[in-house]
Amino acid sequence: LNATSANNALENFYVSLGAGTIGSFDTETLSALSMDRIVLQSNYPDHGFDEIFSTVKVISDAMFRPEQSIIARATKSSLELFGFRKS
Repeated sequence: LNATSANNALENFYVSLGAGTIGSFDTETLSALSMDRIVLQSNYPDHGFDEIFSTVKVISDAMFRPEQSIIARATKSSLELFGFRKS
């Protein structure tokens, strides 16, 4: 899904953010997002893989969190989304 808003009321709802969707979120909304609900997407073929890093920079600036922590948590969420859960 190319989410344009966060829905914290839905259980297991992940917000897929990439170069094509990050503009739908203002700084206040991004700063209030749970890092456990963020997954990253490249929006290929419209955007390249490297543009994920510009998306992470926007999230990092809004949350005042290190970029690597956002990437790590988003990777964990992506793995959980596809059924790779820690036992």
